[in-house]
Amino acid sequence: MLPLVDRRRAIAKTVGEEIPTSYVIATAPDHPLLIEGPDILIGGEGNLVAVFTPKASERADDDRLLARFILCRLALRSGTFRATH
Repeated sequence: MLPLVDRRRAIAKTVGEEIPTSYVIATAPDHPLLIEGPDILIGGEGNLVAVFTPKASERADDDRLLARFILCRLALRSGTFRATH
């Protein structure tokens, strides 16, 4: 399995080829209210999509991934779509 950084880049590249150029893709975005945020944020035209790639610890314990989803849901604006890869 690819390291997380390489998976993020591959996902961002693939998505970047499919979405309008008016959208912006941020890999490993930083958020002041989150220790661990989404792996990728995609935004444009009033839309925001958070992409999560489960880490090894989250694959071993579903509650860890759920906790990250919930905390991001509270920190990111309402209406943010969430995707898991």
